[in-house]
Amino acid sequence: MSDRHGRLIDEVRAHAEELRRRRAAQLVIYARDRELEGLEASFAKTKNPIFVFGAWEVCRRHETRLPEWAAAEFDRMAKELKSLAYRPRSRDVAAAAGRAIGFGGGTKGDNAFGQIADLQRDEKMLCAYLALRAHKFSSTAAFQRIAQGAYGLQRVGSANTIRARFKARLKQLGLSVSEFEKLPFSLRGHVILAHIARGWDRKPFTQKPPDVSD
Repeated sequence: MSDRHGRLIDEVRAHAEELRRRRAAQLVIYARDRELEGLEASFAKTKNPIFVFGAWEVCRRHETRLPEWAAAEFDRMAKELKSLAYRPRSRDVAAAAGRAIGFGGGTKGDNAFGQIADLQRDEKMLCAYLALRAHKFSSTAAFQRIAQGAYGLQRVGSANTIRARFKARLKQLGLSVSEFEKLPFSLRGHVILAHIARGWDRKPFTQKPPDVSD
């Protein structure tokens, strides 16, 4: 191999590596922007302050500017907390501060934290469904395996119950199950990414699920 040929190969490899790095950086930005959009949409619908703190965490992680909707909500929280000093003192300071931030109301299970727990549960099921379909399981079989505890998911009801939750989450994205199934497989992953909440490990979903007994 001539020196010229060797240099040419090195240049091609370096160019390919640079393209790979640029593509990776683009995907990180894409994921960040979709995550922030999802948090904004979730906050607009529920007024759950956890989504505001989620936006803060995303922006700090990516070293980017906090979006205006989240900054405005932090401004509101700060004003409400400061105003507590000029009101009659509450016997329960923690509760008063929580209400000022936005953690008011709701029953034991139907509150800001319960909403996040439900969201993460359903999003794990979405990822499990996507992984099972990638391993050639039928739609019906995928729901059955999830109901049995595939990927270590806790039992969360029957296959029909899980199917209903799956349909409800896709509906929030403006998709039916059939429309979701018609998407190219790579785009299905982007749909999941656009609706995902952080804070749990997705690595198990890259592997074929082990057999699960009834």
